[in-house]
Order: sequence, then structure tokens, then C-alpha cells
Amino acid sequence: MNTINKRLLPFRSIDENDVVNEYSLDTTGEYGMLVKISRGDLDDIQGEVADSFGAEFDRVTSPYWGVKNKVTQSTSGDTKYDVLGLTLYSTFDVDENGQLLKFYRQKGIEMHSVISGKAVPVVGKGRFTLGIDAYTVTGGAPDPTGTDAVQASIGNLLVPSNYVDGKFDIVPATVIEATGTPGLPTEYGSDQVLGRVLKTGNGFGGMVEVQLNI
Repeated sequence: MNTINKRLLPFRSIDENDVVNEYSLDTTGEYGMLVKISRGDLDDIQGEVADSFGAEFDRVTSPYWGVKNKVTQSTSGDTKYDVLGLTLYSTFDVDENGQLLKFYRQKGIEMHSVISGKAVPVVGKGRFTLGIDAYTVTGGAPDPTGTDAVQASIGNLLVPSNYVDGKFDIVPATVIEATGTPGLPTEYGSDQVLGRVLKTGNGFGGMVEVQLNI
């Protein structure tokens, strides 16, 4: 397990009223993941999500209760109408030593995390500092390996990545058109723009301060 989060760095400026805390993540991973809603059922919001919380014993019932509505990582082609925002907590079931966090909640709190099935806070508006694990920087069509990546520039735009689920592609405005054409230089549509770059820096291997308005 990576114990240093390089997705979402400490500085952020958000309004707590913009935080959505009604969905659990359908996988595990670090906070700073770009997510969209995969299940939203007002008639079945929370309840038993597993038969057992821990060990099973005869004539003992220990159901695992959680949030049934889910978010999942953003994918290629998602628009600002699909994306909900960034996760502010990680979802982990074990710590770096393999210890079950459901039996050691203090450690989970220290890791700024929730366990699977529990609500994870998500926000789509505000200013954030993104680390290198949150985005791919391109001068045109994204390179999923990052070998041809160039430094982000102020005014570049953020769109859901076409190559890495749950991440941003940071691109110049010249690759945006009314309707994107995947595989061509203008491969992103204007309805995919999630925000813009405000500042750049070399710390943590590369970082950007961004303004999101999803």
C-alpha cells in the first residue's frame, strides 16, 4: 500500500455544503479519485450489504450494514453531467500491514479513510492541489504512459481521463471542441470540461492547483 497520497495534496478550499456524503465507493483506493454515480436508488438507500461483519458462528447473526448507493471511478468519455467529484477520504479495508481496519477504526481515522460499504465524502466544487497520481498532462492526445507528458500550464483545462479511470487529463483549450472526437487532437467535448489550472509547481514530483466547478 502506498502510504503517501500523491492524488490530493493538503491544500484545498471548499464549502462544506458542497460535500456529498451519500454514496460508498465500489472499490478501494486513495482519496482524490474522480468518481461518478453508479447506483442511486431512493427506495433502497442503506441496509445490510453483507451477511457477516467478521467471523461466522452457529446461531449468531452479525450482518454488515452500509450505504447501498454507489460511486465508481470516472471513465473515458464521461461529461461534467456524469462526474460527481473527488473523493475526500480513501476507502481501505486493511492498513499497510494487512490489519483489518473494521476492527481498528482509530487507524482508519488516522489514514483519513473509511471501510468498504461506508459513505465516502465527495466534492465537485472548490480549489484543490492535485499531485501527479491524479492526472496526466498532455500537449495534445494523452499518452497513458506519461513518457511524452509536458508540464501543465496556467489556464489548461481538466477533463475526465480518456486513458486512466478515476483521473484527469490536463489539456490545452485547443483540444476542446463542441463535440469531442476520440483519437484526434480535438478529442474532448466542451461538456467534458470540469475546471482549470490556476498554479503549477514541481513539488511532490509535479503538482497543480486547480479550480473545479462540476
